[in-house]
Amino acid sequence: MMLAICSISSAILTLCQKKFNNMTLMPNLDAGLMAESQTLKQMLLEDIPPNFVKDLVDGMPGIYADTSQAMTADPGLGETQARYCLGYYRRSRVETFLQRLAVKHGIKHVERQPEGGGPSHISVYVGRFELVMCHVPSADGFPQHSLDRQEASKANEFIAQMDWVGEPEAPSTSRLYGVIIHSEQYRQKDTFGHIKVGFPNTDFNAWVEAPICLVDMRDIQARQLDEVEDIQALVQKDSVRWKTGAKEEDRKSG
Repeated sequence: MMLAICSISSAILTLCQKKFNNMTLMPNLDAGLMAESQTLKQMLLEDIPPNFVKDLVDGMPGIYADTSQAMTADPGLGETQARYCLGYYRRSRVETFLQRLAVKHGIKHVERQPEGGGPSHISVYVGRFELVMCHVPSADGFPQHSLDRQEASKANEFIAQMDWVGEPEAPSTSRLYGVIIHSEQYRQKDTFGHIKVGFPNTDFNAWVEAPICLVDMRDIQARQLDEVEDIQALVQKDSVRWKTGAKEEDRKSG
């Protein structure tokens, strides 16, 4: 009986160690001189539901393709007009998509109207983060400035210290302000290319750290879920073996 219990413990320890090794987060070498904040990335992995990340990443290619097709197929729009309207139509689809995902996954969200006017946007609140979405022209692009965004980004004052001293000493009521940026493939406006989450500085003119790739996050979370399922299956298997062995010992002793 003791050997069976030790077998279960050893199996769990082995798989947990394997999980820890897989969770080691390497810097994103494609980000140039600026590296991803590993503390921020770990916080995102912990706070954002895996299925929300998966649905978000997996749904974006279809939105890019559908919106581009709708604009080019409209007989009332010339090529220049279609290109001009594409950004507005895609933005409305993305904002609606984000709102529906928040509802689906039970995530708090609000629709915000900028004080200076302009279209509203969706903010989602998950764990230690407030997240919004924005299109940028390229994978290394930065969102257009707005007073509302600059005001919200003041919550990111302590991010630069996080990889040195741990989580920021910010008020418990505040959330770090992240912008989920998405862009098309180079010179292919109808083809989805990139989706990342970046954290702007307090002046909203640059990233505090390199944006974190959500495709990578989706894949890491998927591996974590697979490994948890492996552990559960192994524990169940050893539990059955232990019960069978215990019954056999009882039979022999009887």
